[in-house]
Amino acid sequence: MSIKFEIKRKFMHIILGLSLIILLKYQIISIIHLSIILIVGITTSIISKKYKIPIICHCLREFDRKTAKLPGQGVITFILGVFLLVIIFGNNNIVYASIMILTFGDSFAAIIGINLKKTKHLKRIKNPLSTEKVLEGTIVGIIFASLSSMIFVSIIEAVIASTVAMIIEGVEWKFNKKIIDDNVLIPLAAGFTIYFIRFFYLIHV
Repeated sequence: MSIKFEIKRKFMHIILGLSLIILLKYQIISIIHLSIILIVGITTSIISKKYKIPIICHCLREFDRKTAKLPGQGVITFILGVFLLVIIFGNNNIVYASIMILTFGDSFAAIIGINLKKTKHLKRIKNPLSTEKVLEGTIVGIIFASLSSMIFVSIIEAVIASTVAMIIEGVEWKFNKKIIDDNVLIPLAAGFTIYFIRFFYLIHV
């Protein structure tokens, strides 16, 4: 996987994340729209496995990883992660902050990680929780996730949620012997962390 290709993918990842935040925050779309987008996306993906759809085929060639089990898997799981966030927490700052953590934390962690792997003369520290990822990528991911999510939540919430989410991102979680996608794990981990911080804070007030 080339650095150029990954940067291009993550650039689109960031545009998608910011677009969804704007659309949700200003109530341009709702959970119903997300449901429709998911259904259309999954249907299009399945059809794309057998037929070449104009424009869609070009986008998949430009941005889809060859290792993806389903065409457009990244976009579908990203929207699925946001969909689950809205179902669980509603349309609020917890959701926006969690999307920010997914958008910037995951993007910069991946870019830094791949860059270090490709640059042989630079020393890198392996993430003790993963055989594929490097610790530097996780740290950079935490920093960018924290800074971006501070727009919607407090500094403490942003830093703790980003740290928890990016640590979880560094581990390959499996369900029924299948790896759970980061685009689903990261936002849910961030959302629940912020929720529990507020829950326990209110108890002690």
